[in-house]
Amino acid sequence: MKKGICILLLATAAIGFTGCSGTVETEKVYNTEPQNPKSMFVEVEQASIWEIVYDKKTKVMYAVSGGYYNQGNFTLLVDENGNPRIWDGDWPGYEKG
Repeated sequence: MKKGICILLLATAAIGFTGCSGTVETEKVYNTEPQNPKSMFVEVEQASIWEIVYDKKTKVMYAVSGGYYNQGNFTLLVDENGNPRIWDGDWPGYEKG
């Protein structure tokens, strides 16, 4: 019984780590003349199964899932008071344009 559960957990983890790339492109650097005018988001950080973006108009930040089972889900980032986190231009590793 324990062996079966371990195999199931390992299989689930393996599926979770094999994500697909999304079809929507975000800009890597925000400037006044957008590289991709169709995108309303600017990418701040990217990892293997998620990325952090912000909305160009509102500056509200989101985490976007790139996982196999929930690809494309947006999660609002909040500050310590529960308010939406607003992009202020300060993020480790972010390149300003």
